[in-house]
Amino acid sequence: MRETVVISFPKSDGDASAWDEYRDPVLAEEKRVTLLPPESPEVQLWRARVANGLAKALCYSNGHDYDVRFPDGYQLVAIRRKRVTDRDRYDMMLFGSTHVTRFRSPNEFIPHAIWLLTDPTLNHEDCHCHGHCRGMQGGDRNASKKRPSETKVPQTSKRGRVQSLEITSRHQSSTSNNIIQPPLSPFRKGELIYIKLPQPIHGPTSSETIEFWPAVVKDVSRDGSSFAYTVTLLGSLDLSSLPHSSILPYSAYSAPPELVKSLGERATQQYSQCSNVDVVPRPFTDLPSKYTVDYATIPYLLALGITEMLALEWSLSAVGRSLAEISVSITSPLALFYRPVGPSPHQFSPDILVDRLWWGAEYICAGDLIFLRPSREFFCAADILNVSESGALRPSPNVSESLSQDSWLRETLLHIRHIFVQELESEDGSERRDAQLCGTLYKIVPESEKDAKKKKQSIATTLPAAPRGYHFRPILVNNFEAVVALELLLCRYHGNAPDNRFSPTFLVHEGRDIRISMAIQEGWNKLKRNVEEATSPGL
Repeated sequence: MRETVVISFPKSDGDASAWDEYRDPVLAEEKRVTLLPPESPEVQLWRARVANGLAKALCYSNGHDYDVRFPDGYQLVAIRRKRVTDRDRYDMMLFGSTHVTRFRSPNEFIPHAIWLLTDPTLNHEDCHCHGHCRGMQGGDRNASKKRPSETKVPQTSKRGRVQSLEITSRHQSSTSNNIIQPPLSPFRKGELIYIKLPQPIHGPTSSETIEFWPAVVKDVSRDGSSFAYTVTLLGSLDLSSLPHSSILPYSAYSAPPELVKSLGERATQQYSQCSNVDVVPRPFTDLPSKYTVDYATIPYLLALGITEMLALEWSLSAVGRSLAEISVSITSPLALFYRPVGPSPHQFSPDILVDRLWWGAEYICAGDLIFLRPSREFFCAADILNVSESGALRPSPNVSESLSQDSWLRETLLHIRHIFVQELESEDGSERRDAQLCGTLYKIVPESEKDAKKKKQSIATTLPAAPRGYHFRPILVNNFEAVVALELLLCRYHGNAPDNRFSPTFLVHEGRDIRISMAIQEGWNKLKRNVEEATSPGL
């Protein structure tokens, strides 16, 4: 037996006073008006049709049956219409909205229901039902006696899935037109990185060898399609220019635990024997052979400590506005929801558009492709929004699978359209401001994979290059996007940059055509586990 999922509306624009005139006992006694109870066949039929319409329009899972609870303040009313030549007819109408007088059919109510489900601000300018559209065109929203010819109803395909939700709106936009181009350089000024030392700093044992050192990008330059970076090693006074091939994303590497433990024991002994700390000599690109772990221990541990503290920080910046005094939360009661792609947030709500976000070790901007934290089941929940059939996500892998070479193929990515601060009302009536991201969800699939049920969709040219042999495939149906709380962000996607250095799937150092060291392998594995199981508190 199929499970029935009940769709509830988290918020409502309903008010019981909107149908006060139909409570008149005289009307009820004369049976001219009947307030239908929830158990009546008419109400159940209405609810079933609305639920099915929502399930198709929002691409809910086909593996469930659906029912819906009317929003608070709404009531289905049967109104008797007298006829001269035939028996009386009863019209079923849904009342309760404070902005639309009545809904005369489930199909007429479905666009309004979609708005109630997908717009947490309940901004009436963004509702595309017949009543709101008439009001925006200058007519009386509460006097719609004739169904407007331009009213659009979600059209389903033969398979019962919406290929494109048609929206009548004074705002017309597309995802590609609203994507902002992020900075072209794979790494940005001020970001934390790891650099590969030209010569490893050796210790007495192989477990005490330092190959990668944390650093900060001080400047970025470009020569054609290649980038060069002026960096400062943490724990050093040296400024050096390095090619892109010498730099790793901060999220891609972590110092091996045995190295940190060994250096920690060595540092304890050194502190008791010296009164000063030697920084890394300049230039670090040509370290003398005598510079061993004995000299590098304290500067290296100091550098690791600085990065670990910075990696827990986050901040927002907005053009022309200071956010320092605004209390913003990265969590939200509604951590994920889906909505039709609409206009830019500043066009229809009091959101604050964010210029860029500092997230632990790197800057995140609109137009970036990012990894999201949750496991795949989070995005497939039946009470949220299921993915399109061609974009269906695989189940979350077990522990052994999470370290497999193709585990990146099970990740979920978001192409950011906007970063913004949403002003919401808490359950206790107080105002809160939540930082959120909106954009298109993608997964990585092999280029050779055939999809017989759906033609390959065109991908926005603003996406970065996918790993060689793979491409990005949208997860949601056309014209829909995800809105996620900031807490779901993991890190920026560092795939094949314009000068092709790293492929996260194969871990190949393309500049030298060799496989990355086991330390890097373990670093990527750590990042994979963080992405897949959300074990890291934050980057």
